[in-house]
Amino acid sequence: MTPTEKQKKACDRTITKAGRTMISSIGASPEMMLDRLLTFAAAHMVSFTSKEEAAEAFRRCADAVESGIFDHLEDVQRH
Repeated sequence: MTPTEKQKKACDRTITKAGRTMISSIGASPEMMLDRLLTFAAAHMVSFTSKEEAAEAFRRCADAVESGIFDHLEDVQRH
């Protein structure tokens, strides 16, 4: 595993823990947790790049979702 892959995996673990904490410890709904994570990501993207680049990044994410990148998760039991 490359250093970049290790960093990505560590970031994924951190985000997962944060999401679970928002729901289980703070009592946020899944919708609120997602809203807060997406808002955080969008605001930081704008601050590092531009609103145009941030919007384009979200469009690419939406395209990937619509293209089926997460189809394998639709059958996962919801918590």
